[in-house]
Amino acid sequence: MSPSAVLNPLLLLIAAALAALTAVKPAAADTISFELHHKFSARVQEWTASRGGGGGGGDLPAKGTAEFYAALAHHDRRLHGRLLAPSDNSSAELLAFSPYGNVTARIDSLGSLYYAFLEVGTPKQEFLVALDTGSYLFWLPCDCLQCAPSYNSYLNLTLNTYSPGNSSTSQSVPCSSSLCQASCPANSSCPYEMLYADGSTTSGVLVADTLYLMTEGGAAPRSVEPTVVFGCGMNQTGGFLTAGFGLFGLSINSLAVPNILASYGLISNSFSMCFSEDHLGRLDFGDKGSPQQQETPLVGR
Repeated sequence: MSPSAVLNPLLLLIAAALAALTAVKPAAADTISFELHHKFSARVQEWTASRGGGGGGGDLPAKGTAEFYAALAHHDRRLHGRLLAPSDNSSAELLAFSPYGNVTARIDSLGSLYYAFLEVGTPKQEFLVALDTGSYLFWLPCDCLQCAPSYNSYLNLTLNTYSPGNSSTSQSVPCSSSLCQASCPANSSCPYEMLYADGSTTSGVLVADTLYLMTEGGAAPRSVEPTVVFGCGMNQTGGFLTAGFGLFGLSINSLAVPNILASYGLISNSFSMCFSEDHLGRLDFGDKGSPQQQETPLVGR
């Protein structure tokens, strides 16, 4: 099974039916209501199958399987590509991970977070990352001394491990860098260590390399290839030893990728994450939403 078959979902919210209203005005105590179902919901599949129809979702694979999410992704990418537009006149674009765009998915066997595939390095390598708004650092299993096995039995696939020596665009981040938050000799590589709420840890050194992104919302998406700083995670403990994915922190910090992208002028200093009951999601960098929506600021530490 390829990674693209596991995580190619796109958030798909399609209105399914409209009620026909009569010319008679209902009494004040009366109500008129109807249900809305997205095109690939179980209810619509049952309705289509009962009428012997096809193409309306009745021929989809079983819900929750990798093939189900791949089918949703293919349909949504081909027909819709719907997302929120920026709320101001800024020239900054919306960006998402290449090559899969802004698609994310929750994988119950790996926990309650949403996940995405992204590409890093030269030549490109694909990595699975958990999306975490509770931390700021992006890190990948790297030149491992203590990491989870590369073969992920939950997903039945082998996950890649990053190595700076295998990427021609990889750079060491020295302790003298303004992004280094550790006390260390100026000419040495900047170390990092992160402790998470469940007691899991990751540690290693900071590196910089190319992250492959793509524009979202236009008729012809184009590639954007910024250099970002992330953790070369050599040692993991706790829950990180059960599955070989990395972590993509989205909290406020100068090391957080959204902040780095904003410092380059590539995006507005914002992002959006959307979820659905079908465990599908979207992640867009630079999405400021609409003027009408309510906002809750993230407070940096």
